[in-house]
Amino acid sequence: MKKSTLFTLITISLLSSHGWNNALAQTEINLRLRTTDKTGCYLTDGKFIGPTIVLAAGLYHEPGFPKDKALKIIDVALSSGCNIEEPDEIGSTPLIASIIYNEPDLAKILLEKGANPYLKISSHKKYLNGLNSFEIAEFLIKNQPSQNREKIYSELNMYRK
Repeated sequence: MKKSTLFTLITISLLSSHGWNNALAQTEINLRLRTTDKTGCYLTDGKFIGPTIVLAAGLYHEPGFPKDKALKIIDVALSSGCNIEEPDEIGSTPLIASIIYNEPDLAKILLEKGANPYLKISSHKKYLNGLNSFEIAEFLIKNQPSQNREKIYSELNMYRK
C-alpha cells in the first residue's frame, strides 16, 4: 500500500469520519491527530509528535475507542513501512505498551506482525531502561500483583527461544 494511502486513511479515519466523530463524542475524547509527513509514520496533535504504531497501541487501550480502528491504523502503518519497534518518548515500543496496558490480544497481534520481545528498550525511566518485553512483564507481575497478566505472559512465552 502506498504511503499516500496511509496518509489518506489516517486523515479520514481520525479527522473526518462520521463514525470517528461519534466515537469521540460518546467518549468525550477530543483528539485532533494528523500525520506529520507523507510517510504517515508519525502523528501529531500540534503539541507533541509520536510514532503512529505506538500511539495506535495506546488508542487500542482507550475505553470507547474502536479497537478495530486502532488495529487498522497499525496495519496501514506497517504496510507503509513504519517501524513496529519505534519507541515513544519514554522508550516504550508498541509491544511494551501492550504489556503495560495489559492488552494480551494486542500483544499477540504485534508479535505475529514481527515485534521483537527480546528488544531491550532505552528509557530515561530507570526501572524500564535496558529491559526486554519478558523482563518488563515479569517486573509488572511482581510489582502490580492486582492485575492478572497471565494471558499476556503466556503470549510472550510462545516467543521464548
